[in-house]
Amino acid sequence: MRSASTDRRVREPSSSNRSQVMPQTDPSRFVVRFPDVARELGVSPTTLRKLCKEEKGPPLIRLSERCFGVRRGELDAWIETRKVGGP
Repeated sequence: MRSASTDRRVREPSSSNRSQVMPQTDPSRFVVRFPDVARELGVSPTTLRKLCKEEKGPPLIRLSERCFGVRRGELDAWIETRKVGGP
């Protein structure tokens, strides 16, 4: 008798399911939540909030009444604009 953990098999999609495979998602469209944006930038959420309010931060999108985020591509583009020249 085989246990349930050893009888796992990978099933190939049937021909009817192959056409329903989801297309690859563009990573620049992913949304990074506000606290994660602050953490990635190395600033406090309060500082990031102030930057965004002054329109000096990355463009925010509202995910719900109290939840905001930034599209990955827009965050990366904003970071690129913040680069300074080297010595």
